[in-house]
Amino acid sequence: MVQGVMNVKSKSSNSVLIKERITFEEHYRDVKLLNTVIHTPAVKGFCYSRLRMLELKFNLYKTLNEHLEKEEAKSVPHRDFYNVRKVDTHVHLASCMCCYSFCFC
Repeated sequence: MVQGVMNVKSKSSNSVLIKERITFEEHYRDVKLLNTVIHTPAVKGFCYSRLRMLELKFNLYKTLNEHLEKEEAKSVPHRDFYNVRKVDTHVHLASCMCCYSFCFC
């Protein structure tokens, strides 16, 4: 730590790896620019269509290779570790108090 700022140093040599620091004003300017770019309609439209295309490609992959992935998962010798079941431990406090009141009434 130097003046409240963490410095990253190399293990082999004791030199500082990251020397450049930006001011708060530079950071704020960059965040404002990113926010402007993110909310541009052209960027939003491109990102939306790209995400839809990637989702369609993934769904096609799942459809074509689902049986192969199931066989591969079954071939793992210690597959019990991978097939963990969820245990429901959700208990309502109100029901506990209700049972408690019945025991002593």
